[in-house]
Amino acid sequence: MTREEILQNFDINQHGIICNPGKFEGEMLYTPHFYDVILNGGSDLEIYDYNDQIYNIFKITAEDCIYFPELANVLFLVCFEDSRGFVYCDEFKFSEIDVLLHAFSEYREDILALL
Repeated sequence: MTREEILQNFDINQHGIICNPGKFEGEMLYTPHFYDVILNGGSDLEIYDYNDQIYNIFKITAEDCIYFPELANVLFLVCFEDSRGFVYCDEFKFSEIDVLLHAFSEYREDILALL
C-alpha cells in the first residue's frame, strides 16, 4: 500500500496517526504499508517469542524515508499483530538499539547482521 493509497483510505491527523477505527487505529500512517509488506513475505527478519507471537523487523532504508519521511530518524521498525487483529509498529532509533537487542537477545546476531 502506497502513501497515496493510505492517505485516500484513512483519516490521518496532523501527527500522522490513523484515526479510523480498526486494525490500524492509533498507529502511524506507514503501518498499513509495512503490514502489506509482511503479508507478502517481505520483512527483513521474522522473530517468534515464547508465546508464539510473531515480530517482523524492518531495517529502514533511504528509500523508505523518501515515501515516509516520518521514518527519517528510525533505524528499525518492529511490527506485530496482536491476538485481536490490531497491528502495531514500534520505532527504534539508533540510540535505542540496545533496547531492541535486549528485547530480542536470542536474535542479537541476526538483528546486527541487518546493519
